[in-house]
Amino acid sequence: MGHFERALGACAHRASGIARADALRSAFDGALRGRLVGFGAAQDLSRLRATPRRGSEAWLPPEYPVVELQSLLKVRAPASRLVGLSAYAAEFLGKPLDKALQCSRWELRPLSRGQRIYAALDAVMVAIIYDKLRAER
Repeated sequence: MGHFERALGACAHRASGIARADALRSAFDGALRGRLVGFGAAQDLSRLRATPRRGSEAWLPPEYPVVELQSLLKVRAPASRLVGLSAYAAEFLGKPLDKALQCSRWELRPLSRGQRIYAALDAVMVAIIYDKLRAER
């Protein structure tokens, strides 16, 4: 089990809001030891860079390297008609992602179990596709 999986497990099993926030910080700090990979994540990245987590320290420093997987995939196959992470999951892994919860009520808390699974699968698929893309080189 890798650092990412352990951190996700810690986030899922902590009961109090403070403990969850600490687990999230720990997971995020662990992820930042390498590089951050996103898919169509420009809005998320701008929020991370603008949102303070401790004092004036942002979640994501502006100089931190970020890989935009969607852009890499378009460079790899400019004529590809694939659109969205689900289509790329089908191409690289043989099965599309179920996007039924994409437009659910994400502003409501707590998130449903299905929403948490959906979000985790999205994140994991980005990492798996990025690893497969790197292995092709």
